[in-house]
Amino acid sequence: MVVGAPGSDKTELIKQVIYQFPQKRDYVWVIFDPKGDYYEAFGTEKDITLSVNGSSYAWNIFWEIDPERATTDVIEIAKEIFPIEERGGEDKFWVVTSQQLLSAFILTFYRQALETYKRYFSGKIDRERLKEFLPTNEDFMNFINQLTIEQAYNLLVEQEDLKSVAEYINPQAMKQASGVWSNFYSRINEIFIGDFYKTAGKRQMSIRDYIENPQGRKLFIEYNVETGEAVAPIFRLLVDRAIKYSFARENQYNKMGEPRKKYFVIDEFQLIPKLKRYQELVNFGRSYYITSIIGIQSIAQVIEKYGKDSANAVVAGHAYLFALRAYDSASSNLIRSRIGKKQVWQKEPVHVQSKGKGVYIADKYTATEYFPVSEEHLRTMPVGQCIIVTPDGFREVNLYTFQEGKRIIAELLRRYKSYI
Repeated sequence: MVVGAPGSDKTELIKQVIYQFPQKRDYVWVIFDPKGDYYEAFGTEKDITLSVNGSSYAWNIFWEIDPERATTDVIEIAKEIFPIEERGGEDKFWVVTSQQLLSAFILTFYRQALETYKRYFSGKIDRERLKEFLPTNEDFMNFINQLTIEQAYNLLVEQEDLKSVAEYINPQAMKQASGVWSNFYSRINEIFIGDFYKTAGKRQMSIRDYIENPQGRKLFIEYNVETGEAVAPIFRLLVDRAIKYSFARENQYNKMGEPRKKYFVIDEFQLIPKLKRYQELVNFGRSYYITSIIGIQSIAQVIEKYGKDSANAVVAGHAYLFALRAYDSASSNLIRSRIGKKQVWQKEPVHVQSKGKGVYIADKYTATEYFPVSEEHLRTMPVGQCIIVTPDGFREVNLYTFQEGKRIIAELLRRYKSYI
């Protein structure tokens, strides 16, 4: 975990950390890239970039669904796109109806694709073959945008398990139906925009497929300041799905029986809405060969998003802390508490009065504790200065820039090879 105020070189430090990790064809790299710095440093033409504009692939929401647990997957996806906990109490009804309508329409499309698939193939469903029959996000959104309330109601009411959802938009109660449909329509069109809507003939992909078979590629999720807040639920869904699939048993080893490592890099952690599975990642990720690197401007931002207890759990899950310049008290307190206090023992001779004279009888020892790093020092640390806190202690260092670090590592490798 890297903590530092804006302009303290968090990104430079994280790039140096990434550069030192091994790169293998079956390793997973999920990088949340707010400013494009990581793609500039590590990206290649073969890598996957997902963004509102300029994506190299088209993400397909239907490809995330496992045919053996389709209903469960669809409900999870709808809840991640329209989470109840981020809305006020008065909005709960509108969020729930949006969740249920979204899951109902996705299920309807998915079932239609399955029916078509089964006309041609029998036996266990082949996910790769099924993709040929699944719609794209653009197909789905175009259909939703053309539906009338009556058509939407008739489509859902024909399915026994979706009749209760259909009642939200029953034309016989047009006042409620209009409100629910209008709310759902506006919400979904705020989120599915740009490249998350239009496929533009791009190659389709899913997070599930990438985690299962990265093929030497990295996945860059690029945040756009202008539209990032609107599609933030999609970013949360992508990262949460990646975490979920990284824990799957089949994604732990390659064909040679070697561990498949998974790396998550999330700079500007506060930009992603509360991740459902992040605590699982930091608490259990090590056992599943997962490494997480996050960059945070202020601990207060994490507390605001996750709540104090959850934020403390997230922070505690990172064994290594890189502390750069910190302006706010919450970040300073975290850094100082992770460093811990030092204890100094002071010796003081004890005397007693005997016949008008002070007579020495023993030494008294008292312990004094203090923080070895002050808040003032954290506020005034120059750019490029860093305190590294590990389970074994801490030390303060001066950092190289990313390019300087690459040059030094390359020179060390050259010297090493010349000796062997």
